[in-house]
Amino acid sequence: MNLDWLTSPPTDAPLITLVPMLALLAYAAVTDIRSRRIPNALVAILLLGGLGHSFWHGGLAGFGSAWLGLLLGFGLTFPAFVVRAVGGGDVKLLAGVGAWFGPLGVLSVFCISAIFGLVIILAQSARAGTLGRLFKNTALLIGQLINVRKIGVDHVADLGNHVATAETSRSVDKPLPYAVPVLLAVLTGLAWPLFV
Repeated sequence: MNLDWLTSPPTDAPLITLVPMLALLAYAAVTDIRSRRIPNALVAILLLGGLGHSFWHGGLAGFGSAWLGLLLGFGLTFPAFVVRAVGGGDVKLLAGVGAWFGPLGVLSVFCISAIFGLVIILAQSARAGTLGRLFKNTALLIGQLINVRKIGVDHVADLGNHVATAETSRSVDKPLPYAVPVLLAVLTGLAWPLFV
């Protein structure tokens, strides 16, 4: 049984065929910056477009890899959604990216977007003069996550919600527009071969 499609991108399609996906991600980033929401219709088009693109250019193997990428993208962000660290649109957005890039691609996008997101949050917090509060909140949340079995997911989610809404404990004015680091990660991944 050949399992190469598990570790390769869904397709070897020309780069130009990714323009619709890039346009959707750019629109998602602009929308997320303005309203901190990603429309369901946009995410649905991204998901369906990724599955269609992968099937068109990679056949059944590409389609299977796209589904694995979709599920992994969902699975990577769903725990953060449970503790209210990201929104539902963010989870669906990364799942949509997984449909375009497959499991290894979405894992790369997830890791690179985490770095971009960290830089954005640190800059935002430094500008607001709340770096100390950011580090305190982060340590508190990590401690809660480490003990999630003892205290329960609801307690961790309540703490995350309290930190996000309480004026005195907030470390940034607005939540991170997750579509921005995702777009930057995708662009970085696509440009990387040019520099290596």
